[in-house]
Amino acid sequence: MPGLFLPAIAAAQTYNALADWNASTNTTANTWRYGTENTPGGSFTLFPDHNANTSSPTYDLWDLANNSSINGPFIGFNSSGGTINAGGSPNLLWPSNVLQIAPGGTNTGTPENTVLRWVAPSNGSIDITGQFSDLQQSNVALYILSNNSPIFTSSYNGSAPYQPTMAFNLSDVSVSQGQDIDFIVDSGGNDGEDAVGISATVTESVPEPASLALLGIGGLIMLRRRRV
Repeated sequence: MPGLFLPAIAAAQTYNALADWNASTNTTANTWRYGTENTPGGSFTLFPDHNANTSSPTYDLWDLANNSSINGPFIGFNSSGGTINAGGSPNLLWPSNVLQIAPGGTNTGTPENTVLRWVAPSNGSIDITGQFSDLQQSNVALYILSNNSPIFTSSYNGSAPYQPTMAFNLSDVSVSQGQDIDFIVDSGGNDGEDAVGISATVTESVPEPASLALLGIGGLIMLRRRRV
């Protein structure tokens, strides 16, 4: 009896915002993009400038203007291998296992919303996991939008420094090629002490083994019918 050949099980493609940090380009061709919006889901503007601090502690930023100091709006990568103590009251503590999302604000004449954007390379279903963390004493709104519609909302109220992490675990989110998933920090106008860390992983779903087996059996039945 001929063996039953089942479809090969493809490995799930994973995209990690920290591991995939791109210090070379920030364009509409990238899967991860760094920018701002005046309102959540509003017009997205890519950060045009990349700045690197090459003396200890090392880090680099995508921001709106040439500014290698840690002032928003920007998205930054801590390459120091440890926690950066940036000072302030309370101290801004930036560990190396998160990107920093610093919003702007109307108090500084800059966009309130800083956005980490992931763009779907193909149609399918994805899982989104990770967390936001308070690196100073943030008073911000937190969003994850899928095609401009909220799929996660939370906030920090600025009541204390280093407020607890806000985890997210979103399963089976349907996406089409070119669709945006936006991770947003909104200062609400005043960006003082609004330093937020983020770890985010997007994993493309693959069919369950049982589903693949059914596909294989269905194909075998069709083959037998054709041979009759």
